[in-house]
Amino acid sequence: RRQRPVLLRNVGGKFRVATRQGGPYFEKEHPARGLALADVDNDGRIDAVVSQVNEPAAVLRNVADVGGNHWLGVELIGRGHADVVGAKVVLECGGRTQTRFAKGGGSYASSPDRRLVFGLGAADRIDRLTVVWPDRTKQAWTDLLVDRYHPLTQGAGQ
Repeated sequence: RRQRPVLLRNVGGKFRVATRQGGPYFEKEHPARGLALADVDNDGRIDAVVSQVNEPAAVLRNVADVGGNHWLGVELIGRGHADVVGAKVVLECGGRTQTRFAKGGGSYASSPDRRLVFGLGAADRIDRLTVVWPDRTKQAWTDLLVDRYHPLTQGAGQ
């Protein structure tokens, strides 16, 4: 059955309804079933792809103004192409620490972008990024440039 989509915005850890700012897709009902989050245009802003029944998939590009803020993206590559699900990534930057986990799976009939994205705010460099791989080995990087994606291969140097 068709339902009206809802867009929520995270404001300081609390979600606020932002459906009116979402654009034309949010103005009518859709038979949506699956949602995949991905940075489809590699700009550091996470986009959404919605699979639907008897309608084409909808690609919802995130065009929000980031106001000069920076980001860092990583693609984890396991040794010998081993699965990286369960890897822990810790970013230290500008006196803050952020943690992400590599996950598998996603929404119904869809799969998300497996790259991880960190918002850096005004910081234009990172202090340290540490990966704890699923086999519990650790690696750290300190010279990753911001506003781009970096492939990080288990066991390979910086």
